[in-house]
Amino acid sequence: MALSRNWYCILLIITLLLGSCSNTRHLPAGDSLFLGGNVSIKDKQVKKSERKQLAGDLEKSIRPTPNKKVLGMRLKLTIYNLAGEPKKNKGLRYWLRNKVGEAPALTSQFNMATNKQIQTNMLQNRGFFYPQVNGTTKTRNRKTKAYFEVLTGPQYTIRNVEFVTDSTQVSQDVAERKKKTLLKKDAPYNLDLIKGERERIDKRLKNRGYYFFEPDYILVQVDTTVGEHKVDMFVRVKNDIPEEARKQYYINKVFIFPDFRLGRRPNKPNDAKPSLADTMAKKTDTLFYERYYIVGNTKKYKPAVFTQAMQFEPGDLYSKKDHNTSLNRLVNMGTFKFVKNSFEPVDGNKLNTFYYLTSYPKKSMRAELSGLTKNDSRVGSQLSLSWRNRNTFRGAELLTIKATGGFETQVGGSVKRPNTYELGFEPSLTIPRFVVPFFKPTSSSVFVPHTTIRAGYDLLFRQRLYNVQSFKASYGYSWKEDIRKEHQLFPINITYVKTDTLNKDTMLSINYSNLVFNGLIIGPYYEYTYNSRGNRPPHHEDIYFDGLVDLSGNVLGLAQGANVNGPNAEAPKKIVGAAYAQYLKFQADFRYYINYNNNPNSIWANRILVGYGIPYGNSFQLPNIKQFFSGGNSSLRGFPSRLVGPGEFYYAQNPNSTYIETSGDIKLELNSELRAQLINFVHGAVFVDAGNVWTYRDNPLYPGGKFETDKFVKQIAVSAGLGLRLDFKILVLRLDLGMPLRKPWLAEDKRWVLDEINFGDPTWRKNNLVLNLGIGYPF
Repeated sequence: MALSRNWYCILLIITLLLGSCSNTRHLPAGDSLFLGGNVSIKDKQVKKSERKQLAGDLEKSIRPTPNKKVLGMRLKLTIYNLAGEPKKNKGLRYWLRNKVGEAPALTSQFNMATNKQIQTNMLQNRGFFYPQVNGTTKTRNRKTKAYFEVLTGPQYTIRNVEFVTDSTQVSQDVAERKKKTLLKKDAPYNLDLIKGERERIDKRLKNRGYYFFEPDYILVQVDTTVGEHKVDMFVRVKNDIPEEARKQYYINKVFIFPDFRLGRRPNKPNDAKPSLADTMAKKTDTLFYERYYIVGNTKKYKPAVFTQAMQFEPGDLYSKKDHNTSLNRLVNMGTFKFVKNSFEPVDGNKLNTFYYLTSYPKKSMRAELSGLTKNDSRVGSQLSLSWRNRNTFRGAELLTIKATGGFETQVGGSVKRPNTYELGFEPSLTIPRFVVPFFKPTSSSVFVPHTTIRAGYDLLFRQRLYNVQSFKASYGYSWKEDIRKEHQLFPINITYVKTDTLNKDTMLSINYSNLVFNGLIIGPYYEYTYNSRGNRPPHHEDIYFDGLVDLSGNVLGLAQGANVNGPNAEAPKKIVGAAYAQYLKFQADFRYYINYNNNPNSIWANRILVGYGIPYGNSFQLPNIKQFFSGGNSSLRGFPSRLVGPGEFYYAQNPNSTYIETSGDIKLELNSELRAQLINFVHGAVFVDAGNVWTYRDNPLYPGGKFETDKFVKQIAVSAGLGLRLDFKILVLRLDLGMPLRKPWLAEDKRWVLDEINFGDPTWRKNNLVLNLGIGYPF
């Protein structure tokens, strides 16, 4: 008789448990499984608050590293053992054993003397110059663990720091920067701090012309004999450094090769006799423009493209910062696939500078086909075709013409939605600089600012209901202060929406009159994004913030005295024959990530999202394309997509009406998710979501949906669940199973539904469990 799915799951769990219990049976004869070590700090020389951290750092240094645990079990080791020795270096067994599994950490690989010496070195590098480390091992049931007892002794601190100078300029320049030294009086001795100080000095010197200087040319001498467990430090430039490292270099000539072909070896400046710069300057295909030599295809790009990227000018003191900024700005233009750079020392203390630029293909086509699925049983697909010209007007402008087409259809679920079809066409021009009438702003950031001019047309067709035509035009700017801070400002942003009703009776029964908007949306848009992580791996704590201000019709409404609300309400004012929206909209998305266990795959992620729209003057509510929604695979995952709220309203409470979406002008949402790696690319998560949306005014379509300060907390919906994520690096496939814990449409004393949870009841499962399939993390 066939076994049910539940029995298969139970058998799989039992197999893994039994396998984890029998891991020691597969060990070599006479060996045992090494479980790692425990370090105990036995004296009180270290503060109690620092003892745990120090012991943890010492434990991480113990080798070999023990096998990883998942939910208390060594699953990777179990898979390694169950797979067995493969006969060939391929196939499923080989993949399970060597890619998914993990070989056992054996006690025979553990060396007590080596581990004691490693821990001694670590302690000495942190200022505990005379530590005592003792260790032993204990074995039981073929499992061995190491135990270390550490007497750190006193930690030495810095008494004085002296920057020693001589007659050379480089020595005096090092001393000039002593005010910002990392070596502070009374700070603990730390070798990593000394290394950081040498790198700090090197960075400062390279920004002052010392092109050939290196961190190793700095010597930090430490005197440990001054008494009272203190040290004196003497920072100086080594005597035997190369002569070129003592010189400050200036920029001589700058050469740019705008059409360098990959595979062609750049000339080596040091091999050129006479200098490469003299040779290139005399070539017939060399153009001299505003202090720069452009060599090769001088007509491919306008010379101004390069002058805005270059931070070097002839006669400037060499600066590593300017060097990196020039390279980054060339790369971030989006036109050059590769950017190489070299320098040629000439005339004692001058540098000829060379930039070799390899362009992307000027014209290209791109096609994308995507699929989607939502937790309300909707599926769909979208095809996108785009044509690009990366150097449209010889100024590194990017012209993109994009066409899209897609559909959504429903294959099940209790809430029936009509099929949706969408077509779109959008040309855009992106210029790698600020284009501002009557003004020429500049930027010193390593990132090139962009001006974007965009137009577009969208047709949305909802079967048997309506079709919506949208015409868009915008003009704006995007720029980055640095890798963490980004701005977008679109002072011109116009959208015209025209809705054609196909079936008025169906529209009324489905309550679409509040969802469709006809008219103009005219106003500026600003967005600011901050990401503390930048492009680096996760820190112990990371912050993400995205703030948005969206305005429409403010000046027009003020000039025309628009007012469709209140006792003196009038008909909506129009411009060029169309009514326009008038509102203020603010949104803030704040996220806080904690990297626990010092593991980049172990993240506690939290988000709070607040949105507040104020429709006034010419608008009763925000246009539907500007409103907020709640529920779905990146929102409240225990509720159907876009059907939470507003307020106490429940989409299924009126049998005479059908709601396929509910929306609001105000939104509050809080999410918390604990993420951990299970096995290789398989990750798990536990999450809790809470929130709702509300209308700014009373809306007869949404009774109980208005935002009120004394009620909104009681109207919060709450859901929770478990997630499984398959992280393939280039793609994260996400499965989240959520269920409601609090339903705001119920009576106040019955909104928490924890006591109704019944996984064994198929009716309860059908009405409450929501499976979300998504791409990427929800936040």
